[in-house]
Amino acid sequence: MSSQPHENDGDWDNVADGVEHVEKRVTVSTPGQKLDGMSALVYAAFWQQKIDGRFRQAVKDVSTTILFDMIDFRPAVLMTIDNGDYTVEPVEDPATLEHAPAAFVRGRMADAVQLLGGIGPVLKALFTGKFKIRGFRKLYLLLKVLGTKEVA
Repeated sequence: MSSQPHENDGDWDNVADGVEHVEKRVTVSTPGQKLDGMSALVYAAFWQQKIDGRFRQAVKDVSTTILFDMIDFRPAVLMTIDNGDYTVEPVEDPATLEHAPAAFVRGRMADAVQLLGGIGPVLKALFTGKFKIRGFRKLYLLLKVLGTKEVA
């Protein structure tokens, strides 16, 4: 398989060759800002749940911060959850954050898809050392959001 672009499929022929290739194409426009890369992915992962009310229902009384730090997909992303809503912002150097996040996920983007598969795959990723997670109860809230099929 060639990594050269084909006439009919843009330059997506060999996406696995490099994360930079994908990162430059992931963008999301939100009210007041344009997100790209990892920030756009985190925002988009919860967008459907946000607009249909599942996110608000699951975290209506929660205020917390979660850092997603994929070592092969920079910059890191700080997700702020505040009473049923969320924002994301890129963080070039997590060590410079004024306040430590309540939870963090650190690992490789190539393995991150496992985190969307529920509690079993998350535990497997932890036990195999693919991810470091602090603040597991806060992250469990996000798993609940992704696993909720309808608004209660």
